[in-house]
This record gives sequence, structure tokens and C-alpha cells, in this order.
Amino acid sequence: MPSTRSCITLCESIDEACTQLLQHSFAVLRVEPEISDSLNAAWMASRNFLSSIHESHHDESCMTYRYRMIKDHALLGFNRPSPHKLLFRAFFSQGDEQDALQPWPSDIDSGALETSSTTLVPRLHNLLLTFHKMLQEETRVEDSHEVEERLHDANKRKRSYSKSNSFEENLAPCPLDYFLYHNRNEAENCSEHVDRGMLICISLSRHVAGLEVLSKVDGCWHCPEIITTRESLYEENDTGCSDFICILSGDQLVNSVEVGAESLKQNPGLRACVHRVRRRLSMARLSISYELRATEEAQSSKSR
Repeated sequence: MPSTRSCITLCESIDEACTQLLQHSFAVLRVEPEISDSLNAAWMASRNFLSSIHESHHDESCMTYRYRMIKDHALLGFNRPSPHKLLFRAFFSQGDEQDALQPWPSDIDSGALETSSTTLVPRLHNLLLTFHKMLQEETRVEDSHEVEERLHDANKRKRSYSKSNSFEENLAPCPLDYFLYHNRNEAENCSEHVDRGMLICISLSRHVAGLEVLSKVDGCWHCPEIITTRESLYEENDTGCSDFICILSGDQLVNSVEVGAESLKQNPGLRACVHRVRRRLSMARLSISYELRATEEAQSSKSR
């Protein structure tokens, strides 16, 4: 059960959010209006697309055939990962192929899903890049022995991924996910898990509190949306996303910031955040997540 006494505070700056994440493995951040507006536009477009499949008599197998693609063993487009949820996944790379990695449902809602997604992604991407850079700056303190060993290892081998020193050039295509949870009776909406990437940001709902995150500090489950819903209780807004997002540590984060044992001990939140979507929701839930991922080559080189 989630803790009734939450340790979550609402962060008004990236600096505050970094401090919170380094301890808990998650942070709740108020985003700028530009990002909030983009999230709500994408939420509305994805609701129209996914709800039209879930609530009508569309032939779902036909929808899967039309809007699904497997490329390099990765799922793109529309899919049903379990009987309890629908998913539309779009991968975004750095470059001109950004909008050509998956089939878009352009015949539904006049292509609004593609338009809103391609507007949203650069804003979330830049936010997570800034967040990652700040995490690196906050965790550079290591003991002298670890620094000496790291310098020795760096001189001993040439990393295959470091032809360029640009962090961005070591990024893999990053997934933008739209999840619709049906909330059917006692069915588990999403079991506890960690995500693969370095950092993950998840939209927080105004109406359906469902995301639960496990704190590295107190070992309790916390529901960020309970607090953000109280914050916006008197706001007149009919859209589904609040102006807060939850940023989570992913499985690749520790390697990407290259911290030593002492720094990792002081910052337990660098380890991946365990999270889930609760069983009983007040209604069907739609959420958006974006994941900053490193290439496998960069990760394997850093973990040697």
C-alpha cells in the first residue's frame, strides 16, 4: 500500500528536482507552460486515437496490422502489451529521420498524434538532457583512490563510442509512449518494474491517480498524483495532464554519470526507480512517458 505520509515535495526548479531524485530515485517537477501545453495537446490526440479503438467496434487486429512495426527487434506503433492496456510507441532519433521511424495513424484525428508528438519530444528531450547534465555535476565528488583508478582505466583502453566527446552522439533512439489502461475490475494495470533508459519522464494525471513510485529513502510506495491533484484542486482545466511530471532514474543512469562507490552510496536515487500503476483506478487512465536512452555500445564500454 502507498504511504499515507508522503515524502514527496513539489519541485519548482530542475535543481530542486535533481536533489530529490538523487535521494529517492524520482522527482516531481513543475514544467514550463510550453511543455505543459505540448503534453496536453499530445494527451488529447492520443486519447482520440486510443479511445476510438478501445470504445468502438474497430477491428483491433486490423489496427495492429496497419500501425505496428518491428524494427531492429524493437516495437513501434500500435500494440496491446497485455489484456489490460493499449500502447502507441514512437521512437525518435537525433537527425532527419526523427519522424520516419514508425507508422503514424494519420487518418484518425487528421494526424494530430504525429503533429503533437513531434512538437512535444524536443521539449522533453532537452529537459532530460539538462537534468542529466546537472546530475553529472552534482555527483562528480569521488574519493582520490577511485579517481586514480578511473584515470588509469581511461588511459588503458580506447572506448569505441568516444570518437566524439558529445554526450548526445551516444544516445540511442528514444521512445515516446502513450499508455491507455482500461482499469477492468481487479486486473493488474502495470506490475512493478524499472525502465531501461537513463532518465524517464511521465505525465501526471489531473483526474486519475495511478502512478506509484518506490522511494530509496523510506522503502515506501508513494503516489505523486495525490499531491499534484491537491495542488490543482481549484484550477479550471478540463485536460488530462497536470503541469507536473515525474522524472525517474532508469537502469542506464548509474553508468551514464560514471560515479564511484562513495558517490553512489551518498546518492542512492541514482539506481533505477521501481514503479507501477495501481490496480484500482477511478476510471480508465491515459499516460505519456518519454525515455532518454544511451546506445548499447556506450553502456557496455562504460561498464567494463
